Amino acid sequence: MHPTLQPPHLDQDQDQETDQASGQHQCCGGPATGLLPLAQGQAKILDEIEPLQQQLRLDLRAAQNRVLAQDVTSPINVPAYNNSAMDGYAVASADINPDTETRLQVVASVLAGHPFSGELLPGQCVKIMTGAQIPDQLDSVIIKEVCHCAKHLKQAKFTTPTVTPSPRCSSRWGSR
Repeated sequence: MHPTLQPPHLDQDQDQETDQASGQHQCCGGPATGLLPLAQGQAKILDEIEPLQQQLRLDLRAAQNRVLAQDVTSPINVPAYNNSAMDGYAVASADINPDTETRLQVVASVLAGHPFSGELLPGQCVKIMTGAQIPDQLDSVIIKEVCHCAKHLKQAKFTTPTVTPSPRCSSRWGSR
């Protein structure tokens, strides 16, 4: 094991004081008030590991607790539709004005397993839950925590620069 990656020994109080006084972390050699730079941390980790050389072809049941030698990808999208990665409002990114507050009419709530089947006009959006299918006319989801919804008016208000969605923002997209 790399000497700077070894855990400190509890019976070496004097060494701990010396390391603290010098401003160094015992486990990684970085400054006590900051973090180890990413590149140095990655280099230390890579110094300690060796790639596996042996590859086996196993039945799936026998492969538990093993590492894949190559990626396994599904030939189909699961689910077979674009879905929201969060609770929020599904919008058409073209409806959001990047220079000012935007208000959109909320016309429906879309839940996972219950897709929206209506038509949407410009300036309309839907409230959407995690995993729900994103209506075809919409291309982004704005997380609910940055939205203000006037329920009595059925409007959602989005304020920029907090929100500047781009197509396929905050959602999981499959191939259409």
